[in-house]
Amino acid sequence: MLGLLVRKTLADDKGDRLTVAALAEAEHNFENILLHELSAKYKGPLGRWNITAGRFIVPYGLLKTFDATRQLYESLCPGTIGFHADNGLMLSGVLGRFDYALSVTQGYGAHHVPGFPGHGFGVARLGIAVGETDEIILGISGAYGETSARHHRDSALDRGLGGIDATLYAGPVLGRAEVNAGFINGASFGAGFAAIEYAIVPRLDAIVSGTLMRKDKEWNDATFVGLAFKPKWFTIRGGYRYVHYGEIHNRVSFQLYRLFSFAL
Repeated sequence: MLGLLVRKTLADDKGDRLTVAALAEAEHNFENILLHELSAKYKGPLGRWNITAGRFIVPYGLLKTFDATRQLYESLCPGTIGFHADNGLMLSGVLGRFDYALSVTQGYGAHHVPGFPGHGFGVARLGIAVGETDEIILGISGAYGETSARHHRDSALDRGLGGIDATLYAGPVLGRAEVNAGFINGASFGAGFAAIEYAIVPRLDAIVSGTLMRKDKEWNDATFVGLAFKPKWFTIRGGYRYVHYGEIHNRVSFQLYRLFSFAL
């Protein structure tokens, strides 16, 4: 996997004001080249409010600080809101220990060609950092509207979801967890996710993650165990993944990832 991030920040005498960013990635041996992000963000005074327009990461659950699209395992994102990035507008900011975000997007996601006006999808999240060094981040999220089906842009799914998420930084341990409940196309839905990364040595991490989902009366689960080696210029990941509901139940995967980042 190969990624390219280009960022340009414009400032005035009071600090950064406008940031324009684009992130493109080539996947599956360059069979898919996707524009994950293309946005402009205007920053208000001291970051109390910011306005973002374009294609950006949707502020639901752990997506605020963690995106599993570059990992060898999945978070709840494909099962809950269906995508990690979408086209639209977002209002966000930080007020002391609290952070907030409210987005209104088209509901197409990053894998479909956008149209206008789109299905219509709204997301809101409120977070708080606690602890002596803000080592714990807690959040509550809600989402409602219509999104495209995975393989059909114009086929809409109704979604109404709520969830809580938590992130813990504790020395060599990084823990993440998320729980969601609601409905998708009239069917009851519930899901949970947990992941732990442990720094064995400064450039080598052990990773364990698991997901559990229930839609209507069907249960699905997945488990991952692996390692991530992080030399200076790239990241090498490898591991074993068991997916109960997939066509391939057992999979051993390896990944070489490099993100090229440029500030103009």
